[in-house]
Amino acid sequence: MRLAEGCSGQLEVYYKGTWGNVCFNQIDTYTTSLICQQLNCGTSGTVSSTGSRLKGAPNWLDNFKCRPHDSTLWQCPSAYWGEKKCDEDEVATITCKRMKENLALKGTATQSSQYNAAGAAGKAIDGKRNAKFSDHSCTHTERDSKPWWKVDLHNVYAVTSVTITNRGDCCAQRINGAEIRIGNSLDDNGNQNPLCAVITSIPAGNSRTFQCNGMTGRYVNVVLPRPDFLTLCEVEVNGYLMIFFPSES
Repeated sequence: MRLAEGCSGQLEVYYKGTWGNVCFNQIDTYTTSLICQQLNCGTSGTVSSTGSRLKGAPNWLDNFKCRPHDSTLWQCPSAYWGEKKCDEDEVATITCKRMKENLALKGTATQSSQYNAAGAAGKAIDGKRNAKFSDHSCTHTERDSKPWWKVDLHNVYAVTSVTITNRGDCCAQRINGAEIRIGNSLDDNGNQNPLCAVITSIPAGNSRTFQCNGMTGRYVNVVLPRPDFLTLCEVEVNGYLMIFFPSES
């Protein structure tokens, strides 16, 4: 299940290999709030009905309404899949009151090697954009053949953007050419997952945001495809949770 624009837009569900609509019928305030919470888009929102943005898309779900004791979306009752009574202009559109959250703060970081005690992988997800390595807030690998850093988000998210803070007291050019990769594979430690962006450069001590446009994955990697040291002073990941729940076969 997803909202078409991340944390707002038409409510859509994937079934039988196709994205389709969820009908507006019976979606109330509690259901809307649970959808926003489950998608990591805040705690509440508003719902309205509009025409489908997906031309010719099926209306997969109707009479979808969560009860006060439902804590996850898959517990919420609905009509049978594909059994709908809504028209094309009765597609549910939701706008969540989103609070921006750095998903990396809840993750677990690892890296290809560690230069010394001050350069642990977790330093890049400590919530600080401190760009001074001597303040123990940046990672640092050895000079590896292909140094990498990875955060496990512990769930599959649609990643909208990744923000990198570069070291400010030395060697800013080391980040040049690093790749941001997002996906679910751990082959090559996740370094072969789909590419979000290549970091051409980030000025010393600065932060730069890279748009990933909803790429899905559990792992976010920063990998340098050449022999060098890799230092990251903060990695922030923004996105929303991908919801999967049982459907009628």
